Amino acid sequence: MTPTVSERICSTAQQIPELQVEWEKVRHDPAFWLKLKRVCLKACRRGIPDDPSLPPWIRLMRMSDEELAVLGTGRVNLLCSVGVKRYDGRDIEQRLETIDRFAGRVKTQTDRALPKFRAKLHEFNHSEAYFRMLVMCTVLQQQCGVVYDPNKRGLGLGEGPPWEIDDEFLHGILEGKGGTCMTIPVLYVAVGRKLGYPLELVGTKNHGFCRWDDPVTGERFNIEATNLGLTTHPDNYYRNWPTKIDPEMEDEFHFLESMSPREELALFINGRANIFKDEDDWAQCVDAYIWASVVDPVRSMYPVMVRFIMREWEKHLRKGFPPQFPRIEIEVRSDRRRWPAERIPWPMERHIRMLETIQKCLDHPKHEEDWWRPLREGGQPKSRVPTWIRVDLTKEK
Repeated sequence: MTPTVSERICSTAQQIPELQVEWEKVRHDPAFWLKLKRVCLKACRRGIPDDPSLPPWIRLMRMSDEELAVLGTGRVNLLCSVGVKRYDGRDIEQRLETIDRFAGRVKTQTDRALPKFRAKLHEFNHSEAYFRMLVMCTVLQQQCGVVYDPNKRGLGLGEGPPWEIDDEFLHGILEGKGGTCMTIPVLYVAVGRKLGYPLELVGTKNHGFCRWDDPVTGERFNIEATNLGLTTHPDNYYRNWPTKIDPEMEDEFHFLESMSPREELALFINGRANIFKDEDDWAQCVDAYIWASVVDPVRSMYPVMVRFIMREWEKHLRKGFPPQFPRIEIEVRSDRRRWPAERIPWPMERHIRMLETIQKCLDHPKHEEDWWRPLREGGQPKSRVPTWIRVDLTKEK
């Protein structure tokens, strides 16, 4: 029987002495997953230097839940978009000021409406939390222009044009272009947390929403951020919409669970990967999915996507092979790992390095001019094409 992704996660984790366990004994044990999260955080801090010259999304991976919470969801989301579509991050502070203004408007209107809430509790389900979310949704939608992008509404997965940086990160919704299920819930959470609301991000298959999840009072309800007004569907609704999920899938991918700050970070890194995937930037796509799986070792969707993209990348490369394409071998050191061994087995990392090398060989302008183009056109190459190429990667850092 083929092992599930979670079983493969456990198998990889068993290489670490402190996590050597039997899968059936730990699959529903929160203590095991907490240990795995701690091990992966240590791996990030060990493998990623504290270097300010590194891209900001890389440096964020060294941070704990508490440190990321201090930065704020909005800032973390925007920092994760730096380097995507040539975005340089210079206007992040300006965009964060927009979130602050939105929060200020919500607070003002909430304070004004409090007497009505206290006079007519029955109109708000006898819940101050419900009242506060209703005001927040109303203000953001009617005064701040926070609505679903009409060009994206009704489109299924993979339909319509590829998603851009505005669709995966907060840029579009903050510029008034409309948002998506990847951005409106993030904005709701960013604004709500500035007001002290216990809001969390939640995901199901192909969809994101948010949740009021108060550990003090125990009050908990979902907020469907893509609808007008305030819609509060129960969890069971999301087991059937927008895509039906069975109990095994819900358990395997940890759907419908409130996310921690590091799990939110992984979701935003996943957004980077999604854009690179649509651009056929295979190397950066795989790299982002791998780091998402390191930051959030619980959700199995990231390892699934790593393997899927590797297969698609290999198929893409093979389609581009001209006649007489040489055999390529690489020499690489297993003691110089690019990704934490706790999450990526060495054979997989080596295979990714091979795919990168083949991609560079195919994309090399000189090789394209002298070899690949003439061969594809049925002509003679300008110089002899080698039958075998060996690439030394041992000196790469």
